[in-house]
Amino acid sequence: MRVVYEVEGELARRIGEEAERILRELGKEDATIFVVKEFKDYPEYVAMHKADGEGSKIYVRLIDDFSLLRAALYHEAAHSILHGDVKYYRFEMSECLNFLSEYNRLRALYLVAVAVKDYEVARFLIERGLQETQRPLVALMSVASRTEREAWRLSRDDEESRALLLAAFMKTFFYVVPLGGPAYLASYSFLGEHWNRLYNLTLKLPEILGRDTHENVKRVSCLLRSIV
Repeated sequence: MRVVYEVEGELARRIGEEAERILRELGKEDATIFVVKEFKDYPEYVAMHKADGEGSKIYVRLIDDFSLLRAALYHEAAHSILHGDVKYYRFEMSECLNFLSEYNRLRALYLVAVAVKDYEVARFLIERGLQETQRPLVALMSVASRTEREAWRLSRDDEESRALLLAAFMKTFFYVVPLGGPAYLASYSFLGEHWNRLYNLTLKLPEILGRDTHENVKRVSCLLRSIV
């Protein structure tokens, strides 16, 4: 394990040490941790995971909310364990997405893969009795943004736009429902009947999804149209 400090100071050091501790607690040693000042493209993110030819990498930014920091680090550490290989960033297109244009099929596949991997992380943490660590992150993820509300208002009457938004909302539902329950998702009530469709699909995931991430992405891809 290696920690790369792109910023200096006591807070950065504490964050790096906490990241190391959590990874070791979960039995992950072959990852690189980057402590950064901010994420320019994703300013709302606390941490993120990537995997490439150089291995598994966790990026964490400077914040002094250690409850939220720990929640995000457990989340990304689980990704590192479950999805720490570049193969988990490459998925075959499913014929089930052929109701979308070619460009939107690619976007939908990406969004479904993100949601499935987050569900697998939730399942992993629950199986290890670590669900309580996720309360701050679940609370943060549960608040629908103004942008999401407006995008739904503008796109709900177009099937392709609606499908992409629902695939994006899967990430929230697939993570929040197993770890927090439906009450956390009250701010997504603007989805109307589609809220119920997403919620009911999420409840079925334990019996639908196995341990093969690629197969899981195929299965959820084939269920997307059923909720659109």
